[in-house]
Amino acid sequence: MNNFFYGEIDANDILLDNNELSLRLMTKRQSLPDNIKEYESLLKANINAKYTAKIVTVDCKSDTVILDGVLIKSNSLYKNLKGCNKGIVLCVTLGHLVDKTLLKYSFKSTYEHFLVDAIYSALCESLCELVDKKLTENYITKNRFSVGYGDCDIEYQKSILQIVNAEKYLSVKLSNSLLMSPTKTITAIIGIENERS
Repeated sequence: MNNFFYGEIDANDILLDNNELSLRLMTKRQSLPDNIKEYESLLKANINAKYTAKIVTVDCKSDTVILDGVLIKSNSLYKNLKGCNKGIVLCVTLGHLVDKTLLKYSFKSTYEHFLVDAIYSALCESLCELVDKKLTENYITKNRFSVGYGDCDIEYQKSILQIVNAEKYLSVKLSNSLLMSPTKTITAIIGIENERS
């Protein structure tokens, strides 16, 4: 069984979720700017969406989880993965050109930069959801979990990126302050409860 996955996603297949966007913009869905579709179309031209993922062994003990041999001390992750002996570690990214686009808009106007950043963040979340569905269609799974939530220290990000070989396949790097580059990158852990019959 293949346990490592790598792929590219057409930007046009990534649908902008207006609920997610309204959360990012801290406004009501009905109050979103009228020209969102124009921005979305323009911004998608700079997306180079890719992902890597790996099916890993999961061993839960008390407030500790061992993923693919990597020990993670976190009660939050333990609760999320309890009962699972397998899981999926994944990384998705919109690519480096998105960061260049964000930089360009930061010089244009604060408002446009805020709007573009929110659109890209919402699109990255939609990409993660798309890849999640693709990888888990044959499994009954737990909800996605990302390091940095609850008591799961962001320092584990380095190990998560190594598990999926994100630097080699996606050119994703981690700074000394634990920020990922490209910035519109998400990592997640998905517990597998069972195979679908």
